[in-house]
Amino acid sequence: MSTVLSDNVVGVLPDGAQVDVTTGPEGNDLVVIKSAVTGADLIFTGNTGVTGKGFVNGEISVDGKAGETTIVPIETTVFKGNTITNDGASDLQVNVLTGKFKKSTVKSEGNTDDGVSFRSGVRVVKNTMDLGDGDDSVTFGKGVKVVGKNVIKFGEGTGKDSVEIADLDDVKGTIVVRNFGKGDSIEVNGKSYNFQ
Repeated sequence: MSTVLSDNVVGVLPDGAQVDVTTGPEGNDLVVIKSAVTGADLIFTGNTGVTGKGFVNGEISVDGKAGETTIVPIETTVFKGNTITNDGASDLQVNVLTGKFKKSTVKSEGNTDDGVSFRSGVRVVKNTMDLGDGDDSVTFGKGVKVVGKNVIKFGEGTGKDSVEIADLDDVKGTIVVRNFGKGDSIEVNGKSYNFQ
């Protein structure tokens, strides 16, 4: 095992993993995966992206500060079997920008305003987004291919949660929304639906 260190990244990588930590175009840390890596365990304390080849069966723990939003852009070819957990006091925003996001979990148990967005061209396959309390959101942009059963769990608190599906024709699987309640909304093809 080897260790990765930077201002915002601490973690353990499997032996032989070809991974660098650099500075991204927005000044954030960027974990660059040069060849597919399996079983990495990373902690992000600030805005940090993951880019490059496949990231498989790993864990990313986000431990940001209260009053901040920790942004985690994902630009890998494959992001499969991973867990991203918001363990800190910051809000969490996961932006999946490229590739296949498969059989992974985004989890937040605190009262934070968390979001997950999928950009055009991303393939979303059998994932769970367990976002807890707070004002949370999940966005499926136009051109996102949704396959298999994808589950969104909101908290049982009074947060105003939202789901946006830009184009229902892109959904070939199912999107299950749990704990949808008063103040929550779902927008499909530009039309908004609220809890009645």
